[in-house]
Amino acid sequence: MGNGGLYSFAYIYLTGNPVTGEALVRRIFLALVGYLICGAILFAKHRDQHTATRFHHVVRKFDLSTPIHLWQLRMALGVSLVMTAGQVFGVERFMWMGFACASLLSEYPYSGKVFTRF
Repeated sequence: MGNGGLYSFAYIYLTGNPVTGEALVRRIFLALVGYLICGAILFAKHRDQHTATRFHHVVRKFDLSTPIHLWQLRMALGVSLVMTAGQVFGVERFMWMGFACASLLSEYPYSGKVFTRF
């Protein structure tokens, strides 16, 4: 599952700090190099593990009655919708809305106490 908080905070940070021009091209190049390095390490260290599991197997296992899948969907939709609302309504530092939303929704397993956390 990874660290959902880390993934969502990275997404929010990147979304809230737009880059254009030459800096964008350099960041894209940096990201590609980073992905290649991480991919090579992942392949070298894990190529012999889980050889029978393919991507389509993982996708077929997705079920909205499973708590983990509900949590993943809630995090993805919740943070994305809040970030979109912040941009649409012209909130100056909308990324802070995303950080707050991710903090509220990141609790796993889902307990239903979002209002208490809020």
